Amino acid sequence: MEGLCVDGGRPNVQAVVTGGRKAEGMAGRTGPEHPLAREPGPPAVPRPPPTRRWRRVLPEVTRFAVSGAAAYLTEVGTFNLFLVLGLGAALSSLSSAAAGTVVAYVGNRYWTYRGRPFGRDGRRIALFCAVNVLGAGITTGCVVVSHDVFGLHGAVAANVARNAVGMALAMVFRFWAYRTWVFPARPGEEAGLPAVRGGSGPRAGAGTWPAAFGAAAPPWLAAHALVAVALGLAWCAQGHLPETGAVRPSSGLLVWDSAWYRSLALHGYGPPTSASVRFFPLLPLAVRVAAALTRLPATAALLVLCSACALVYGAVLHVLTREETAEDPVARRTVWLSQLAPGCAVLVLGYTEAVAGMLTVLFFLGLGRGRGSIAVCAGALSGLVRPTGVLLALPALVEVVRARSRARRVRAALAALPPVAGTSVYLAWCAATGRGWLAPYRVQTGASLRGAVVGNPLADWFHPNGGRLTPSSFANLIVAVALLAVAVGLLWVAGRRLPVSWTVWALAMVAAAASATGWRSLPRYLGAVFPLLVAAAVVLRTRRRWYPALAACGALFTALATSSFGGQYIP
Repeated sequence: MEGLCVDGGRPNVQAVVTGGRKAEGMAGRTGPEHPLAREPGPPAVPRPPPTRRWRRVLPEVTRFAVSGAAAYLTEVGTFNLFLVLGLGAALSSLSSAAAGTVVAYVGNRYWTYRGRPFGRDGRRIALFCAVNVLGAGITTGCVVVSHDVFGLHGAVAANVARNAVGMALAMVFRFWAYRTWVFPARPGEEAGLPAVRGGSGPRAGAGTWPAAFGAAAPPWLAAHALVAVALGLAWCAQGHLPETGAVRPSSGLLVWDSAWYRSLALHGYGPPTSASVRFFPLLPLAVRVAAALTRLPATAALLVLCSACALVYGAVLHVLTREETAEDPVARRTVWLSQLAPGCAVLVLGYTEAVAGMLTVLFFLGLGRGRGSIAVCAGALSGLVRPTGVLLALPALVEVVRARSRARRVRAALAALPPVAGTSVYLAWCAATGRGWLAPYRVQTGASLRGAVVGNPLADWFHPNGGRLTPSSFANLIVAVALLAVAVGLLWVAGRRLPVSWTVWALAMVAAAASATGWRSLPRYLGAVFPLLVAAAVVLRTRRRWYPALAACGALFTALATSSFGGQYIP
């Protein structure tokens, strides 16, 4: 973890090195004179070798499986006993489920995790019941997905979905949740060190998630309020501004790409010649699953899902920024910018930016903490959500070069593969359906879309045949040029103050955005590059700078959103 000196250049003495990250890495990224590099942090708990971890976990898995089998047999036996006694199917099912839960809790509490610390049993029981409810939801969700999403009907399909796939996923989730939340280990116990007695003890980063969601909620609500204001302004200006295409204020939040994703969730990609192939599949699939599970209309499922992901994006970004900068004010300013930067109105709409942003910061969080499972899952899903998801392989490769230990190099190398694999899965599907391997990228090169992969971004503005430079488009060009200049300056700040892997990824994202023809969606592209937002939060460290900048962002945010609803601006 790295520290940044803000608010008068004084280091934050409360900085903590979380997730086992070594202080020696700070000197390499922020310079040998960085104040936090000289101050020793609390010793990090070492991670045990993989072989030792498996030897310690295998007996735990065995005891967990035996306890689960005993609970299952108890539930089945009790259910049939109550049926014989004439209690009825519903009451017998409820009573047997309660009996099975009691047996599972006793088995895990007093056998599987008997060596773990225990506080108040009431809290443990509440967490245990909550985990089991979520596990039942996973099992039921598999049945719903099999029936409503994939169209598999019949008893065999239902049994496979529930008793094979659903039970397996629920078992894996319960095992992870029990050992992580319900019965957590003492500090040092997982590494084979002497355990700290007298409770679970403080963990690195403990208590940060409630604070992170608390910090993300106000800007998240402010963004929704400004979008509502922008929609109202678009209604008032209807008939007074030129309109283009089929977008009208009456379209509501389903404008531009939002309507495409809703259509994909409802009807799929259509024939191989359809231009819809340029939209990557994760968001439409997630909307389809969410609509099937919640019985919400596709429109509501799309907007609720994207809005929820925007909130999680802000919370995870707060945690990530606070760990890297050791400054809570910087983290809070970063979250405000992530929700209210120009072009970030798409976080409220049915665009992929909310999902992609959430997965991106989760990838960097897992990469920085050395949590390979988080980085692998987030990276693979990122490759399925946007064409630029594959670029997440770059920061992982940077960490491969910079890592000082073999274990960290291996973890970083493994994290570089999932973004490429996720994108390759979609490209392989495109090839298998007759669209071609590079169909999503080829379609985007159309003149009315992104344009050439590498081309002159101003060619669309100053065309030899007279161009299309109108007062409205000229204003958009001025805004794009100003934002690009700010982005270049923030890249320089990021290169000096943030990790190298962050800067490399930000540079690649800015280059991809700047090479798009016409810079039509440049504010949206730049607003998704979170290292630029962190760099801006570092620069805007005083109130005299911060509040005018936030007001300007809010005004431009509202203006661009109003133009989007009116059809003058394509986000």
